[in-house]
Amino acid sequence: MQKTRHGRTIGAGILVVAGLIAGASLGGGQRAVAEAPEGTECLTVRGEARMQAYGYAHAVVVTNGCRREARCEVWTTADPTPRHRLVVRAGETGSVTTRIGSPAREVIPGHQCELH
Repeated sequence: MQKTRHGRTIGAGILVVAGLIAGASLGGGQRAVAEAPEGTECLTVRGEARMQAYGYAHAVVVTNGCRREARCEVWTTADPTPRHRLVVRAGETGSVTTRIGSPAREVIPGHQCELH
């Protein structure tokens, strides 16, 4: 260890200061993550066209990867009204059929969700 001109060692002091800085930055980062509000980015919404005897059944599927329940209104571009209500619990997947007997195989979903 090095000594200053006053005879004190500086190596131990640097280690203590570095440890305090590292501990403060780690603890602060964890606190910020825990306090951050959860957004709807943890939801996945997709459209499906399921083949049936007479055309396709259009469905909107919501996968909830959030820690809270999702309450959604879903629709497709083929059927923007009525909007269908769908409640999906945390960690689960839910779906609702929006049309039966459609000739179209392409489904483009729309959604508006809130976490509760």
